[in-house]
Amino acid sequence: MITIRHLDEQEISLYADALTLDSVDRLPLRILDHAADCRHCKQEVLQLYRVVRRLEKRPVGTHPFFNTSRVIEHHGGNLYYRIAAMVTLVIGVGITSFIIFRGQDNPKPVEFAQNPTQTVAQLPNVSRAPSKTSELLAGNFEPSANMEDLIRTNFRSEALTVLAPANGKDAHFPLAFRWDGNSKDRYVLRIMTNKENEVLRVAVGSRGYTLREALAPGLYYWILQTDGEAVHAGKFTVR
Repeated sequence: MITIRHLDEQEISLYADALTLDSVDRLPLRILDHAADCRHCKQEVLQLYRVVRRLEKRPVGTHPFFNTSRVIEHHGGNLYYRIAAMVTLVIGVGITSFIIFRGQDNPKPVEFAQNPTQTVAQLPNVSRAPSKTSELLAGNFEPSANMEDLIRTNFRSEALTVLAPANGKDAHFPLAFRWDGNSKDRYVLRIMTNKENEVLRVAVGSRGYTLREALAPGLYYWILQTDGEAVHAGKFTVR
């Protein structure tokens, strides 16, 4: 007999914090995949998220999980980690203040160059024109007017709730696309560059899709369609 382990209270709280901080794409894949397949856990996460959003409360200070790119499968209670973060902040401020005031008591003498003309002559040439590579790379981040207009469109899809990725945020791979939609609907996920060149088109289910292969740096747009009609549009950046 196979026993299914649901998300515990800490993992549900972590998912709700991720929704509040627009950091769902940084959650461990085990949590994302389980919530995508388990309607019970998904409802628990959404219920907690709606309560927090209704109270307009956000986690205070540095979050113990999302302040680092390191993947942590489990962590202690949120209260204890937030207290530890505050203690670390206070200690850091105290040490910094001590160093600053100590430096003021013992200021270092100002050293002047022996030959100012020679020093200026050795400075690098900062007026050089940017390379073609940097210009091409910068062009990959220019917004598309057509896609920006599509994102601002009010789609009529009350049965669809998009959970990830957060719109306009930096992407971390594997990149999770998650939504809560009608289980009878079939969706098509499209990803395009800022030049509106399609790089991915895939048929997906009513829960989501995980893109494991990293994309080249640039600005990307994604569209979710059903029956040939767009029901959501968003964007993300790859650095």
